[in-house]
Amino acid sequence: MKIKIIAVLAIICLLLLAGCTTKDEDGDKTNGNDANDNSDDNTQPAGWYLKEIVDFGDPYTGSSASQYGITYSRGNVSTNHYSADGVYELSVRTLWTAPPEYLAEEEAFSVEVTKQTLVLNLLLLGYYDTTTVSIDNYTIEPGFATVSKYLLTDNTHGDTLSLGQGDTPDTIKTAIFNGTAPKIDGPYGTQFGLILTIQNGIMYGIKYIYEWRE
Repeated sequence: MKIKIIAVLAIICLLLLAGCTTKDEDGDKTNGNDANDNSDDNTQPAGWYLKEIVDFGDPYTGSSASQYGITYSRGNVSTNHYSADGVYELSVRTLWTAPPEYLAEEEAFSVEVTKQTLVLNLLLLGYYDTTTVSIDNYTIEPGFATVSKYLLTDNTHGDTLSLGQGDTPDTIKTAIFNGTAPKIDGPYGTQFGLILTIQNGIMYGIKYIYEWRE
C-alpha cells in the first residue's frame, strides 16, 4: 500500500514540475515579461539638441573700466555700475534656469529669470539692469541681432526684465520668458542661438547653441 501511495505522489510531483515551464507560440520559454521589450532601442528623436554654451562674462577693459564690475558664473551673475566719481552704484544679481537640452520642432519652452537688488544708490546714475532672452543666428553675441531675432516674452514684464530707477533696495523681480523652438525650415538653418543678455551699462550674457539632428 505504501508503495502505491509513493508512486502516486511521484506522478503528481512530475505533473506539477511539467506545468511550471510554459512555452509561447514560437516554442520559446517565457517567464511572463513583455515580449516587446524596447530596452535596446537607443534611437534619438529628430529635433534641436544643445551643442555648445558660450559665456560672455569677461570684465570690461575699455577706458571706463573702473565704472563696471561683474561676478560671473552660469546661472548666477552679479553686475555693478558705478558713477564716474564712484559715489552712485547699481548692483544687481541675476539668476536664471538653464534651457532644455532637447527641443522638438516648434516645442514651447520657458526660461525663468530673477533679479535681486544688491546696491541701489542711483540719483545721478539713472540706469537699469535689464535682461532679455532671444533666439537668433548662432553666430550672434549679446548686444547684436539679425532681422530674424525672436524675443521670448513674460506675461507681466513683456520681453525685458528691468531693475533700477523707481525700484527699492530690497526689490526682487521674476519673469518667465516663454518661447517656441524654431522650425527646421525657418531662418536659422540647422543651428540657432538662444541668447540671454544682461545689460548694466555694458553687455554681458550667455549663448546656448542648438543643432538640428535627425
